[in-house]
Amino acid sequence: MKALLTRHLNTSERRVARQTFWTGATTAIRLASGLATVSITARVLGPDGYGVLAVIMSATGLIHGIVSLPGGDAVIAFVSKSVAEGRGDRAAAVVHFALAVSFGMSLLAYAVIVLMVFVAREFTGLREAYVEAVLLYGVLGVLGSTSSQNVALLRLADRVSLSTAAELASIPVVVGMIVLAWLTDGGLFAIVMAYVVGAIVANAGVFIATAASASRAGLDGFLRSPRFSVSRDVVRFQAGTYIRVTIGAITAHVDTILVGQLAGAPAAGMYRAAVSLVDTCRRPFALMARSIHSEFGRLWFEGRGSELRRVALRFTLFSMVVGAAGFALLAVLRGTVIEIVFGEDFSGAGSVMLILIPGALLSMTTRICSRLPIATGQALPGIIGAATALVVSVSLALLLIPQYGAEGAAWARTVTSVVGVAVVVPFVYLIIKQSYRIDQQA
Repeated sequence: MKALLTRHLNTSERRVARQTFWTGATTAIRLASGLATVSITARVLGPDGYGVLAVIMSATGLIHGIVSLPGGDAVIAFVSKSVAEGRGDRAAAVVHFALAVSFGMSLLAYAVIVLMVFVAREFTGLREAYVEAVLLYGVLGVLGSTSSQNVALLRLADRVSLSTAAELASIPVVVGMIVLAWLTDGGLFAIVMAYVVGAIVANAGVFIATAASASRAGLDGFLRSPRFSVSRDVVRFQAGTYIRVTIGAITAHVDTILVGQLAGAPAAGMYRAAVSLVDTCRRPFALMARSIHSEFGRLWFEGRGSELRRVALRFTLFSMVVGAAGFALLAVLRGTVIEIVFGEDFSGAGSVMLILIPGALLSMTTRICSRLPIATGQALPGIIGAATALVVSVSLALLLIPQYGAEGAAWARTVTSVVGVAVVVPFVYLIIKQSYRIDQQA
């Protein structure tokens, strides 16, 4: 069966298919466990409590997103370039630099969270239970600060299966602790603790797998002698990445926060429930895009433009066809899915989900090609796209949420997805055009 599925694929496409298979297998199990944990969490906390958790997740995620700096994109772009040039020592330095910066920035982000929580407690009378939950949930950002670099390196080494094993090990831990919280009426703090312990297991496993796979990715002396000296191109790209990721984090979380502030916690819970289901359904395609991202960098810096175009076209068409069928089914069964996962109290999330689906489908089908600028070491297109999306998202949210609540936030999110795609398309076209020159130079 495997030979039948891959015999028409070239080496790059087989590598993408293999990595996508492992991430897809992990995602399938993660989806099942995620739906189970969300279902139990929603029933334990109820709409109000789940809305509070949604705001905590968005607030801490926003701060980590603003302050922290993931380095996976830099690893893919500049490790691919250094390995193609035969500079394994430079490739190792890029990874060391990215790991050190990300971990340091995550600690700074957590310090900001601690400061803001204690200020809020003193001046707004924030409940002690919420203080403890926020401080604990904020640790997740520190634990996952180096995950993008680790997974990027595993993709370049073509050993994503090790990441899969680490993720799988964390799932029974999270599910078991949430079930225990349900049975013992553990409440908000116990739920958050389950996520934190699961993250410790998963990230420790991924880091060990990364260290064992560094030589296979072409890095020289990765563990023997850490080096942090990198070229100005890497520093500029990381600076651009910080701007892009910060803007993207604000865009991703500000809508939930605004719903909570302008429409109340129950509306935020409804909105978050719909968003989580839609995001869960498009997660496999996001993982496939990450697999292709590493291959884009490899093909670009090795001067194989025709193969790059072929990979982009094939997997974009695949995403379009499968995604359209999947989201159409979700739209038809949305009421049943919501009732099974969240319960009858969240039935109002069905209309919100229906509004979110078109934007999610468009964003998902163009996600693969939208990785081209980042994979080739260009930070500016992502900054422009993220900044435009932020302006549109906040403007529409402030306009629509006061009148339409969660549905207004959903419309704002959908329109933002359309605008984001429209902004990135010209940059993707230019890269495709440049890929023909790479063929001529090779």
